[in-house]
Amino acid sequence: MRHRIFLAAPLAALTLHGCSQQPVPQDDSAAVPSPTPATTAGPGSPADPLTDWSRYRNARFDFVAQLPPGFSADPAPANDDGRVFRNGLVEFRVSGSHNALDRAFAAQVDAATEGLSDVQEIAALPGYWRGTGQDSAGNRVWLMLARPDSSRLVTARFAYPADRDAAFAATAERALKGVMLIAQQGPVGLRYDPAQHAAVETEVTLPPDHHQRHDALKLIARDRLDRIGETACRYGLSGREQRCTPGKEAGLAIAVADAPIGTIRSRIDTLRHQPSELAGRKGFRVVEGAEGQGASFAFVPLGERTAVVERMWRGDRDGNGFQAALRSIEIAYGS
Repeated sequence: MRHRIFLAAPLAALTLHGCSQQPVPQDDSAAVPSPTPATTAGPGSPADPLTDWSRYRNARFDFVAQLPPGFSADPAPANDDGRVFRNGLVEFRVSGSHNALDRAFAAQVDAATEGLSDVQEIAALPGYWRGTGQDSAGNRVWLMLARPDSSRLVTARFAYPADRDAAFAATAERALKGVMLIAQQGPVGLRYDPAQHAAVETEVTLPPDHHQRHDALKLIARDRLDRIGETACRYGLSGREQRCTPGKEAGLAIAVADAPIGTIRSRIDTLRHQPSELAGRKGFRVVEGAEGQGASFAFVPLGERTAVVERMWRGDRDGNGFQAALRSIEIAYGS
């Protein structure tokens, strides 16, 4: 099937919208709120219990940014592509754009860094780039670019006078790392850290016979992203190289089954049921696995439908950083 790549979430918040098809995290306003404590410092961001950060959410391009205290917003642009926040001579700009010219990601990075000197690359991954440079006005510039998919780009830019580096470098790094993307599968939405994960479209098959297939959005380790479609993966115990597919990758997949949870429950041997709860909704889960690999399937009610969360692990790949990434995922439910 078609595998659309969303570049880039943490297990902490799935937002269920009953029958709504709107993008899900809704606790963030498109307008700038008064500074309030953020519920999380953001995936990959250093926690600072002495600092209260607020959030800005852009519904048009589906991203969330964390705002340092003391910053105020410029008027919102008519096209609602993002916002500019200022604190004196310090500027934090975050926005989305369409890839109308169908540029490769490397070309987008080149365009964003044009005019900067002393460009230092901090992170370079498929669809994600972060680095620093200096502009012609003598400002230190921190940049982050992330592609939710090939047609869109989210850019964050934090700039301040270069002689204030000691005062603002840590804040700039945290602000860029705190930018999250939002992906959605049906009424279920995910916030995710584009530096850690990639989200790809795939399918999940449900126990017990795995004949039922459902479209799913799956989070996989970003360092595996460029292998998808290549004959470069070893799954199972055969040791032979196989075609890399999202369905066989360790990760977290989310789907919506068009059947109530009671119907799904009745199809699976009750001896295999284990209680499960996600974001206050009680359901059940089933675990399958052998020889260091397996999957768990959690089911929670979603009106007359059922939300399905499949977590797949493969040997040491799951314990080699993916568990920590899952703990940072926000899966927010709302109905």
